[in-house]
Amino acid sequence: MRNLTVLQNPAFRVYAAGLNDLLEHEGGELVACTDRVAEVRLKGGLRKCLFADEEAFREYAPRGELCLMNLPQDAPQRLGFKSQPCLKFAYLKKQAPPVSGSLCICPLSPSYAEAVAEAYGGYTAEELRGMMAEKGVFGALEGETLLGFIGRHSDGTMGMLKVFEAYRRRGIGAELEKYLIGSVMSQGRVPVCDVYADNAASISLQGKLGMTAGAGYTFWTTIE
Repeated sequence: MRNLTVLQNPAFRVYAAGLNDLLEHEGGELVACTDRVAEVRLKGGLRKCLFADEEAFREYAPRGELCLMNLPQDAPQRLGFKSQPCLKFAYLKKQAPPVSGSLCICPLSPSYAEAVAEAYGGYTAEELRGMMAEKGVFGALEGETLLGFIGRHSDGTMGMLKVFEAYRRRGIGAELEKYLIGSVMSQGRVPVCDVYADNAASISLQGKLGMTAGAGYTFWTTIE
């Protein structure tokens, strides 16, 4: 499990952290490991593939539901698949960033599933209820008013960060992510997230929080 040859390159430490986390905590199976490619397959069939370079992708020719890592930004056009480029970040420091304590941040109960589903749009309320029970979705609250939320996807990565428009520019997004980083680290895990390459505000936030960006770009896609 530890002989991830392609990951010995120091430039791949963000990807190495994420793949090792999948192997240790998400029941991932290491199905390919050479000096050119590493692949971890998750329950449900998602395959996360790290390539040494573009030619490694061509040689390996993966198929299915995929997370493709360390490819050039124009990889969809060059390699023939559809996807938007993302940057992958990992929190590699030993201490979590301090949360200010000025906000009430706590796990959300399933009663908030409808509101989160409507605001985020990526999951149904039923899916979110399951995620709240298994991974946790965390909200910033003033009384019973939900100001914003953040959670973890089915693969354990951080995401779903949303602050409602009326409450923006108060640092709520940063506090939510700092809280989740600490929560993930308390479980002995590495905080990892993907951010669309055109989301300048979120990319800037990752830098301010001490997240480290991986080399190259990450793409979520399906190749038949």
